[in-house]
Amino acid sequence: MDNETWRRGRKRPTMTPSYPMDEQDCVSETDERHPPRDDDPAWQQAMDWLMRLREAPDSMELRRACRAWAEADPRHARALRQLGRAWQLSGMPAESAAAQTLAPQAAPVAPRAQRQRRKRWPQALAASLLLGMLAWTLQPEDPDRFSASTNRELRLPDGSQVSLAAGSRLELAFSGNQRQVRLVQGEAFFDVARDSARPFSVEAGGGTVVVTGTAFDVRAEGQAWEVAVARGSVRVQPPRGLPPRQLGPGDRLRVEVPDGQVRQEKVPAGQIGAWRQGQLLANDTPLLDLLEQLRRNYPGVLLVDEQAFAGKRVTGIYDLRDPRRALQAMVRPFGGEVGGWGPLWLSVHPGK
Repeated sequence: MDNETWRRGRKRPTMTPSYPMDEQDCVSETDERHPPRDDDPAWQQAMDWLMRLREAPDSMELRRACRAWAEADPRHARALRQLGRAWQLSGMPAESAAAQTLAPQAAPVAPRAQRQRRKRWPQALAASLLLGMLAWTLQPEDPDRFSASTNRELRLPDGSQVSLAAGSRLELAFSGNQRQVRLVQGEAFFDVARDSARPFSVEAGGGTVVVTGTAFDVRAEGQAWEVAVARGSVRVQPPRGLPPRQLGPGDRLRVEVPDGQVRQEKVPAGQIGAWRQGQLLANDTPLLDLLEQLRRNYPGVLLVDEQAFAGKRVTGIYDLRDPRRALQAMVRPFGGEVGGWGPLWLSVHPGK
């Protein structure tokens, strides 16, 4: 199903995806005519909202309350946009910092200048993350779209339960005779309420899974497409026009998207969706695929020299709650090293 067909099948218009605001989004001409003042109550309240959002970035209740405050008065929304602009100007953009870090230097940089630049990276990264948070707050809410900055539990209108992994996005298209879900990116575990009259289908990464009532995990990101069944059975249409398959309890089907390589294996049902318990399981899995999964669970920036680790495969159990240690365990067998700048910036590179 292509994007246009999916849009026509939805009950409500789609919302523009949430991504960080650029300069034009942050400050309008009206905002420029009304610069913030220290004694402006709206500005002070916006600062208070920002601090609260920083302390509880995953609280949907807090975000909705902040959105309601912004919509109650144009001055409130303007104050939030101005605040976003102030954060944007507080340090160089994260992309520039990364580019300057990775690009070869034409001439040696003075130690003092290097120290000053390093001090600005955490500030610039925090600014980038906060801009994204403010952008989400100022956008209208769509009850049929869900995203997760950390693992999130959802209850769908039919009673089905969904565990949405960090960094994932989900869209619904429920109607009287169908239950359609689109996993836009990432991973999700579905515990589907049985309804033989209304099959439950999940579209993800060019493939489709159809069930009436079961529990299974779906992942579609990067170069991997994967379905694993914990209970019941599912009918799977893999991507790339591969033949359909029927999977039962403990079956896991993995497709390497670039070359269409297929692998089906049996795994303990208890290991399916182990990411919900903070574990990342690998069985002869491409290292770059694991790094992509870890990246979703890491709140900061993860830089990887992908060329150096292309073709490497690993087997093991890794703790998603300790990204640095998990990274070290993944790359150490290949001579890789993990570095970083503060708690929100990690890099993986081949050892010297």
